[in-house]
This record gives sequence, structure tokens and C-alpha cells, in this order.
Amino acid sequence: MNKNIQGFTLIELIVTMAVFAILVAIAAPSFNAFTDSSRRASEVNNISGTLAYARSEAIKRNSNVSVCARISTVGAETCSAVANDWKYGWMVFDDTDSDGVLDAGENLLRLFGPISKGSVITETTGNATLALTFRGSGFITVANSEFKYCGPSNKASNARAIIISKTGRARLSIDTADADKTHEDSSGTNLTCP
Repeated sequence: MNKNIQGFTLIELIVTMAVFAILVAIAAPSFNAFTDSSRRASEVNNISGTLAYARSEAIKRNSNVSVCARISTVGAETCSAVANDWKYGWMVFDDTDSDGVLDAGENLLRLFGPISKGSVITETTGNATLALTFRGSGFITVANSEFKYCGPSNKASNARAIIISKTGRARLSIDTADADKTHEDSSGTNLTCP
């Protein structure tokens, strides 16, 4: 009786698993960096797209259109009373009375959901209002504004800003010639994360 047994020995299996573990250990940090980068790009582009939409609607309607943080995600069509609390998302609305609040008779144009867990979005305006308002001309009602995004890692090198000029034009932050791999805000100061 001649049996020809085929398969792996225990040693071969252990060596194979060790090689696999080494490859996973090498790839995991790169994968995490890739997912962080993708999340950052997606959320920054979402905010940038929202601002472009709000400005476009203000010009099209020749009336004020505001963007504000939502108070919560569950059926909330109300602006947050807490400055820089954008974790629940934001909304765009036709703000005919220019008060930065969605009132009866004003149209909700778009509603956006929450940001990724651990991410932080802050917004600064020249007069600390709770909403950013675009006029019918496309200009904003404050001197300038800036949205800053920090991902779950809270590394300054991952921070990004969307800088809105008085004319309503939005641009993304860049790392200037200092090549420190940290983007700068509108005043040229390195972005920081909380």
C-alpha cells in the first residue's frame, strides 16, 4: 500500500504565516495613511463644494444665502448656537433677513450629515457670527473667513484650511516654500490641531 500524502508541514505553515504577518505589518501604516488622506480630501472637498454651492445660489437668487453648523443630526434644521460645533454637519439656506438663522418662510437648500468620528471642523469669521452669509453679489458679509479641518490623528501636518476672501472666493491652504509639510492659514501661520 503506497500512500502519497500531500499537504503542508507545520514548519511550512508557520514560516508562511510569519512572512504574511511581516507583510501586513509593513502595509498597515501605509494603508492607515492612505485612509486618513482620503478622509481628509473627501471632507475638505465637501466643505469647499458647499461654499461654492452657497455662493452660486446667492448670485443666482440675488439674495443672501447662509451656511451654518447644525445643532444635531436627528431632524435638526436649526443652526447650532455654539460656534465651531460642526460635528453634526451643516446646512445651506436662503437667508432673506440676513440674521444667520433659518426662519419660517426661508428655504432650506441643502442639508449635510455629520463628519467622521474624531475629525474637527472649525470656522472663524471676522465678527464671530455663527453662520457664514453670502450676499447676492457673491461677496461674504464679513472681512474674510476660514474653515479648518483636523483629522482624527490631530497632527498639524494633516490640517487643511479653506480660506474665503471678502469676494466669496474660496481657496485651499497650501504648504509654502518653507517645506515643513504643514499648511498655512490666510496670515501665513502654520495650521495647528487641537
